[in-house]
Amino acid sequence: MDNLDPFSQLQPRTLPDILTVGQLNQLVKRSLEQNFDKVVVTGEIANFSRPTSGHIYFTLKDASGELRCVLFRMRQLSDYMHLLKDGIAVELTGQITLYAQRGQYQMIVSSLRLAGEGLLKQQFLALKKRLEADGLFDPTIKKTLPVYPKVIGVISSPSAAGLGDFLTILQKRYPICEVRLFVSPVQGEYASDQLIRALQLAEADTAIDVIVFCRGGGSLEDMWCFNNEALAQAIHRCAKPLMSAIGHERDVTICDLCADVRAATPTNAAMLIAPDSHEITQYLDQNMSRLFVSMRHLHQTKLLAFNHVHARICHPRIRIQQGLVDLSRNTRQLLGAMLRTHQHAQARCRVVIDKCTPSILNNHFQRAHKQFDGTYRRLIDVMRHIMVQHRHQVHHLCGQISAFNPYHVLRRGYGMTKYQQHVISSVRQVAQGAQIEIILSDGVLSAVVRDIHTDSGQQ
Repeated sequence: MDNLDPFSQLQPRTLPDILTVGQLNQLVKRSLEQNFDKVVVTGEIANFSRPTSGHIYFTLKDASGELRCVLFRMRQLSDYMHLLKDGIAVELTGQITLYAQRGQYQMIVSSLRLAGEGLLKQQFLALKKRLEADGLFDPTIKKTLPVYPKVIGVISSPSAAGLGDFLTILQKRYPICEVRLFVSPVQGEYASDQLIRALQLAEADTAIDVIVFCRGGGSLEDMWCFNNEALAQAIHRCAKPLMSAIGHERDVTICDLCADVRAATPTNAAMLIAPDSHEITQYLDQNMSRLFVSMRHLHQTKLLAFNHVHARICHPRIRIQQGLVDLSRNTRQLLGAMLRTHQHAQARCRVVIDKCTPSILNNHFQRAHKQFDGTYRRLIDVMRHIMVQHRHQVHHLCGQISAFNPYHVLRRGYGMTKYQQHVISSVRQVAQGAQIEIILSDGVLSAVVRDIHTDSGQQ
C-alpha cells in the first residue's frame, strides 16, 4: 500500500485532548481495517490451537516478527485443515484488525493455502501407495467405455472451469448424445462427500451409460477433494464405466488413478468418450457403398444361377410326355431282352436233354460204381493196416505195464510192507511195537515190530 501510516488521514483537531483506552483501540482498529482490508502474508505456524468452538488460533512468524491470527470455523473450507500444525509454512489472505478488548493486533484469516506442496504431496503419495496395494489401480479391472453412449452423466459444478469446453466439444462431435449433470462442488472441505453422493445418484440412473468427473485445472489444494480415500473406494465399487477429466495433464489425482479412463483435460475427455459424428457418417457412407456393390454382385450371381436353372425347367406336360416315351422304349427293350433270354435258356435246355440219353446215363452210373468199389476196397485195406499197427502197440504197452506190476515182483519171493495204509521203504518210518502188514504174492501177514536194526552201510 502507498501509505502505511494508520493515522496519516486523521486530523489532529478531530482527536480529543484525552482518549480512553477503549476509544484509542477503536480508532486504531478502524484505521487498520480501512488500510489493511485485504493482505497476503506468508510465514510459519506457531502456537497452534483449536478449542471446542472450532475456531483456529495460531501465531504466524518468520525470522523478523510474529503476527497473531485467527481462522474462524466458517472460513475453514479446505479439506486439508487437519494437516495444520506448528511448523507448517502457509500463505494467508485476510484483514488486519485489533482485538479492542485486549488491544491485541491480529489478522482475521479469510483463506489459507499451504506454502509449498510438500506436505500435501507426501500425503498424496502415502494414500496412493496404500490404495495401489489394495488393488484399486489394477488395470485388469478397468472397464471399457461404450463406443456409442446414449446418455452421459457428468459430475461437476455448473461454474467449474472446463465444463463448458467439455459440453461444447461433445455437442460438436456427438450431438445425439444426452448429458445429465449431477451438481456437486469440485473444491472445498466438504466437496468429497458431495462428489460421492453425486456418483451414487449417477450410478443409480439406469439410463446412464458412462460417468465423467469434470473440472478445470488448479492447484493441488484446489483439487484436494479428488484425493479422498472414500471417493476412491466409491469409484472402485462403481459398476458403470467412469472417466476422470480433472485439471490438466500434469495434474494427477487419486480419482484419475481409480477411474477406468483418465483424460488429460475436459476437452480431451469429450473427444475420448464419444465418437465424431462426421467420422461416423463417413464410415456409414463407405459401408453403404460397399454394401451396394456387394448386393449388385450378389444379384448378378443369383440371376445367372436362376437363368441356368430356368433353362433346365420345362412344363410338367412335356416332362410327362417325355416320360411316357421313355417308358415305352424301355418296355420294348425289356420285352426283347426277356424274349432273348428265354430263347437262349430253351436252347441250352435242349442241348442238355439231348445229352441225357439212357445209354449216357448208364455209362456215367457204371463209371461211378467202379470208382466207389475201388475206393471202398482201398479204405478196407487202410483200416486193416491201421488196426494191425495199433494191436502191436497195445501188446508192447501191456508188456511194459506187466514189467512194472509189483505183484509180479512178489511172485519172485519179495514182499511189500505197509504201515497205517502207507507203503514204507525205510525202518525210520516205523517205531518199535508198531503193527504192520506184509503183503506177499498170495496173501497178507500181520506183524508187530519187536526190534529195529539199521543197516549202517545205507545211511
